[in-house]
Amino acid sequence: MACLLGTFLCAMLMSPPGAAHAPTIAGVQAAFDREAVVADGKHDKDLKITGLECQPNQPSGYFCQVNFVRTAQTSGQVYLDAALVEQGNNGNWKLLKGLCRRLL
Repeated sequence: MACLLGTFLCAMLMSPPGAAHAPTIAGVQAAFDREAVVADGKHDKDLKITGLECQPNQPSGYFCQVNFVRTAQTSGQVYLDAALVEQGNNGNWKLLKGLCRRLL
């Protein structure tokens, strides 16, 4: 079957129901921001994600390289970190490791 709508749209339409799509900057930023509720004073509230590259992690979730800046700093220095995220049943991304989550 030929897909005339373009590779990206075709891939989306042919994905199995419930299949997770790669996380977005907005999705991982929202997951990070939700962590503020449980992280108390250990959470950096001025972290803003500016870039994201993710690869699937088997059996679920994604490993992501995250570029971010600290909004309280005027230097504009870009920091790098790694994160493991997973999409929940509600469609929201959950931060499992990295970006202030303890690895233990």
